[in-house]
Amino acid sequence: MNDIASSEKSKGANYIVWFLIIWCVGVFIFVNKDKLFKGEPWITKKATQPLVESRINQEYSKIQETQKQPRKQPVDKFPYKNVSFTEVGFVTAVIGEITNNSNKNYSMANFLLSIYDKGGKLIGTGDIYINNFLTGQTKTFKAATMPITMDASKVSKYKIQFESGIENSD
Repeated sequence: MNDIASSEKSKGANYIVWFLIIWCVGVFIFVNKDKLFKGEPWITKKATQPLVESRINQEYSKIQETQKQPRKQPVDKFPYKNVSFTEVGFVTAVIGEITNNSNKNYSMANFLLSIYDKGGKLIGTGDIYINNFLTGQTKTFKAATMPITMDASKVSKYKIQFESGIENSD
């Protein structure tokens, strides 16, 4: 009998807890009925605006600080110059000079040549190989482009990127 009586008491306690929860929700709705049913947010713009403005000002200050610091220019490890494109028979040849500023000595260095037209479209590529390329050296290079019959007059822009190399073990 005691088990039945205690379970009846716990049911009664559960009913009281649920009654209190529902009563609190009802009071909340009654107190906030103007805001709830007019479509206004519970947290008003006036309450959140100072917080948002403060956060924006903090981020803006951070950006200004980073812009005041002098930027280090990236060192071009393999600058190139005097690059020209010529048509030799059925082949478009590329010649130029490239300097090794990488602080590494290479027994062989491979570079990728990318060629673009005025619209920025890739119109050709080429591989450049340089043997015994020591740090501080400037060497001339010659390469053929792909496609071989590319019209050199359409070249508007190009870039040369280091692809790979075999470092000297010395």
